[in-house]
Amino acid sequence: MGRALAVALLSLLFGCSLFFAAEEKPPPFLPGPERAENVLGAALGDSATAMAVLPTVSSVEVVHPPTPCHTWQPWYQGNAISINAHAGCVAGREFVAIFRRGFTNIPGGPRPAWLLVSTAAEHHPVNLNSLGFDSCWMMLSQAPAHLHSLIPTEGSILQNDRHALVLRWTPGFNMVGRTLSAQMVWLEPAANNGHALWSPMLRIRVGTEAPRPFNWVAWWASR
Repeated sequence: MGRALAVALLSLLFGCSLFFAAEEKPPPFLPGPERAENVLGAALGDSATAMAVLPTVSSVEVVHPPTPCHTWQPWYQGNAISINAHAGCVAGREFVAIFRRGFTNIPGGPRPAWLLVSTAAEHHPVNLNSLGFDSCWMMLSQAPAHLHSLIPTEGSILQNDRHALVLRWTPGFNMVGRTLSAQMVWLEPAANNGHALWSPMLRIRVGTEAPRPFNWVAWWASR
């Protein structure tokens, strides 16, 4: 206990964020871990609630940082977020987002990983070079009232496997019109001085219907 406390104090004194694989906790400058269900909610709402919701078109997009994370590992091939943007994120329907780590030959088992979620309307990317995460960016708003660290747990809608963090979320109708942003951070001791890597940001607007396909005929006729 005394050794862990000493290391934690040193990390704060030198302004660096150290991860501890045994404890599987987020970096000390992030909020404590929460279950995904506690933040995103599991209730779908009844049919009366669904009828009262105004029609809203969903939107889903991946926002890349100004620069990708730099790492010392030769097997790291960048990272990506797999989604079905055409299906959107619709209330009452399962939405799946796969945050891939991008390793071609990762040794060992799955690394500890967390999904940062922000409910803030605006985001101002912050460069994390000073904390040891070379070329990495925190894309979410740092406002404490809006920021959450979701931890994957057994039977949860957020799962951690060998190569990815997988979110399977069915938003309730009470979420329609709300915007959420998410970014994965995962422990990788040999990656950089911060011992972790950061993904791009996923921005979601929950709706009652999928995004409408672009009407090329109408666009051409209006020229």
